[in-house]
Amino acid sequence: MLVQFTEDTRTLALKHMQKSSGIRNIAISDPARKMYGLAYQIKGMGAASPYQFYLTDSTSHFMRGSLYFDAVPNNDSLAPVIEFVEKDIQHLFETIRWK
Repeated sequence: MLVQFTEDTRTLALKHMQKSSGIRNIAISDPARKMYGLAYQIKGMGAASPYQFYLTDSTSHFMRGSLYFDAVPNNDSLAPVIEFVEKDIQHLFETIRWK
């Protein structure tokens, strides 16, 4: 199942490739917390979702997230909000713990 979940996340992120100017992959790896994943930072003015990610412990936990706005995509105008939310997502990466 993990392979299918990660592939689904990748497919959903890459659907934005046509409207993006590029996608930056950011690896997440913290073996001490059993935290692994990948974040997709989707650049470009017309990309509907500027940020997507997944986190997993690679055995029994999987979490997927994506950032969408209820507005016509104009990520140049939304850049300050996107940056703010990315910091919140980064905080999530640093503080989440599996139970």
